[in-house]
Amino acid sequence: MTKCALPYMGVFSSHRGTSLCCKADKFNTRPQEFWRGTVQSEVKHMMDNNQEHDLCKGCYDTERKGLVSDRMIYNNSTRAWLQDGQGYPQWLDLDWSNFCNLKCIMCGPDRSSTWAKETNDYADTNHVRTVAQQHIDDIYNLSSTNLRFLNLQGGEPSMIKEYDHYLQHLIDIGAASNCEVTIVTNLTNINKQFYKRLENFKMIKLALSLDAYGTVNDFVRFPSRFQITDRNFRWIAETPFQTSIDIAFGVTTMFEFDKFLTWLYDVQQHFIAHNKMVEINLNIVNSPSQLHYLNAPANLKQQFVSTLEEYKKSNKRLSSAVRFEMQLMKIATQLDKHTHTSDKQFVEYVYKIADTRNIQIDQYIPALSTMLD
Repeated sequence: MTKCALPYMGVFSSHRGTSLCCKADKFNTRPQEFWRGTVQSEVKHMMDNNQEHDLCKGCYDTERKGLVSDRMIYNNSTRAWLQDGQGYPQWLDLDWSNFCNLKCIMCGPDRSSTWAKETNDYADTNHVRTVAQQHIDDIYNLSSTNLRFLNLQGGEPSMIKEYDHYLQHLIDIGAASNCEVTIVTNLTNINKQFYKRLENFKMIKLALSLDAYGTVNDFVRFPSRFQITDRNFRWIAETPFQTSIDIAFGVTTMFEFDKFLTWLYDVQQHFIAHNKMVEINLNIVNSPSQLHYLNAPANLKQQFVSTLEEYKKSNKRLSSAVRFEMQLMKIATQLDKHTHTSDKQFVEYVYKIADTRNIQIDQYIPALSTMLD
């Protein structure tokens, strides 16, 4: 089956354009027009006939590689997704601003105002890009008590004032009590007013973006501090919110991976003690290509494979993480077959970033210099 829930349920609205979802090509079209337009209709028609549309190629290609696609995740999570929305979207994915306090190495100016400041992009708007007010107005007009799922991404959603206003609008029209909200967050900014407002919704899931352990993660998600993220993440166990850790898996994730697995196990146990569970998701970094795991130094590949072998024997295995573990094993199998690929592109990329940010990479990833060809 080629069907995906999202074209039937709603739209993706972003300062980068409007589309079916965040992964598909973006169109310079207002959300109301897109929701009722020819692109959405064409995609649904092809899916109804078990055909693949080019806009959805990324997910189908991912699945053909034996990996988990966004399509599979959404089809599993958006329950009863063919219910009648009475002409209104039941699902909205919003990416209204690049306003963010971090500049992650796999990100860029479109997704981070801090990145944009570093590259001097969007200088006329103080490096911040925000969706046009007409598009925001359209989303308000498309919002109703039929809304069941809302995704907020950015930028850092807890810092984007347009989201604060929109969440209050959903509360005011009586839509919050039936709506499940997922927020993609770096969790470095605890905006108490923002999180208090979320308690009005049916269910909240905080998807923590975290990609490595300790100072390695500090380099990846510069200028965050792992200790602060760890503290804030453990705080979620004391809230009514559900949570996941969403790992952007690239070369840097593989450094100190044994410590990362131990930390994941530890935080899971912390949440279990509070009668909660932490879902762990893995997404492959394909862009920039220099960070793809096949570009890792040979010694790091071998170390990563050995770490997984030890993990399989461990009595401290992660709970409810079968999919995550299977993805890791597939990566290890690929690494075994690609032991001689060059690490030059990766090394040049991370050293260039370190130089631009005037930091010493050895202070963040001490093992790097010992693993170079």
